[in-house]
Amino acid sequence: MNRNKNNKKGRQAQLVQVAQRTVNSTITGKPLSTFHEVILHQLSMVGYHRVRYFSLSGYDMIVGGIAWAVSILVPEPNGHPWKFRESLPDDKKKTASEKRSEIAQIIYALQKINCPFDATEQEFLNVDSSVLVDIITWVLQRISRQTMDMDRFKCFMACFNMKYEDEAAAALDFISSLRRPNANQYTESARIKLFDNAILRDMKADSRIIIAEYLQYGQTGVKKYPSFVPSDEEGRHKTGLSEISEAQYEKQRQDLKKLSNKIYSASSDTTKQFADKLFSAIDNLHLAENIIELEQRFKEEAALYYAMYARFSELEAQLSAATKYTSFLTSFEVERITDVVATTISRASMFHTDFSQELELAVEVEKTLAANKDQNGAFKKYCPFRREKLENHRKERLILQKKAQIAQSIEQAVRKAFEEYIEVRQKREQGSMADNIDDDPFSMLNEIDHTIASDINEILSTVNKMIGHVNSMPQPKERTEYDYRVAYIGYTSDACMFLSDWLGKAKFLKDQRRNLCERNLRLSFDTKKMCHLVKCASRENAKYHALSDLLFQKRKYMSTWEQDLFKKAGAGNNSSELPKSWELDYAAFKK
Repeated sequence: MNRNKNNKKGRQAQLVQVAQRTVNSTITGKPLSTFHEVILHQLSMVGYHRVRYFSLSGYDMIVGGIAWAVSILVPEPNGHPWKFRESLPDDKKKTASEKRSEIAQIIYALQKINCPFDATEQEFLNVDSSVLVDIITWVLQRISRQTMDMDRFKCFMACFNMKYEDEAAAALDFISSLRRPNANQYTESARIKLFDNAILRDMKADSRIIIAEYLQYGQTGVKKYPSFVPSDEEGRHKTGLSEISEAQYEKQRQDLKKLSNKIYSASSDTTKQFADKLFSAIDNLHLAENIIELEQRFKEEAALYYAMYARFSELEAQLSAATKYTSFLTSFEVERITDVVATTISRASMFHTDFSQELELAVEVEKTLAANKDQNGAFKKYCPFRREKLENHRKERLILQKKAQIAQSIEQAVRKAFEEYIEVRQKREQGSMADNIDDDPFSMLNEIDHTIASDINEILSTVNKMIGHVNSMPQPKERTEYDYRVAYIGYTSDACMFLSDWLGKAKFLKDQRRNLCERNLRLSFDTKKMCHLVKCASRENAKYHALSDLLFQKRKYMSTWEQDLFKKAGAGNNSSELPKSWELDYAAFKK
């Protein structure tokens, strides 16, 4: 217990030091707790703009800020909407019962998210900053961790997982999600939105106009500058359904400029010098110009992404069609085909040799019969029967000669058809690497704008230095000087939030671009390889069937010759009795 108390005291001492460095000890002329100021500063830094409205009570600022922060983590406590409502100066004051009801819901939500710090109902009612500071610090750290989660970018991420009908629809959705602050994704149904950052991107709004916007909000709690609608791809500003014309827009700038001049003129020389430093820092930042330029780079990257995504979809369709086509092609067993072809060629060669040898003998016999000589070489008289025997032998010799020619043609034709088939098959298996890989496979990776995130980070670093510089200045002694300081910190805080949001999106966009490039490279390789396979497989299929048809056509010759061979050997007529080594297995050639 004592250790916990000591830890808490040490933690609060650190917070006091932060408060002393960052916030003045007076707001309306009355002394305030430094813990109170730490809370206001923390809430302002995360964009809870109601703390910038000086007319709100401490209860509405701090307890309302806690309710807003917890609502990001618990959108609907116990299934009910949040009860808390700020009380504006002209509103009827809340009753103690109403406040207790609001506080009870806050305490329930804090327990729901396992907050290690607690506060009693009375401490909330009394706005005990020394107690509430630990709660709000812990909750804001939880929000920070949560927003670092990739789920924070679910709207932005969704743009990269959708198929759009055209580039215009893709660009509109992308720019809308880019301009939408992701922290609002957790408070879409809540009553309080983050401070509208429309003025950050107006190139016609100088530093005096910007500071005047924050000053007048602190006084009235109402923004004068038109709200920016993210869904408008052209960047036009709208209020509800009606567009604000440039003339009306310019009028708002002029009104803010008049307000700025009025406040500046009524300030002391010391305050003017302080304000001039703030004005100079804002003008030198050129934030609006940087935002417009960065947004254009975002759009260009998105356009390249969607163009590549369209190409990716086309390649997927090609690969799917090619894969489906190859599934209908016959699967061939090369070893079996090779064995059958080798057997056929060997057998045809054997028959050709046998027929050629028999033909040589037949020619000699035919010569003998034609010469009218007996076996001893003696001439004999012409004999009609001998002449008939000669004619019959000549016919048999011609048949034998035809068989030898057919056997030779079978051997040559089968060998040629098989060589053509193997050549096509080898091309399919090996492929041409030059056909399957782009000349420069990393060219599309080089097109990625790798510096968007680093450029945003550089601007963000400058803004953080601006905040650190103003915090290191002597504490304001005049109310107007303090108001300028609060307005400046409000502006730079909003700029930090805006740039941090874009920094995360820039990193995500870069990763998506790179991932799609790598996927495209792999898919392009696979698609070209598959298309090459289809092309070669079609040729292989044709060559295979040509070989199969050839073997089928010549089968009758081989079968007849084998039967004749067995007849001579006395093996009978049954082809099933042929030796296995002589059988032709045509099962491999079924169509």
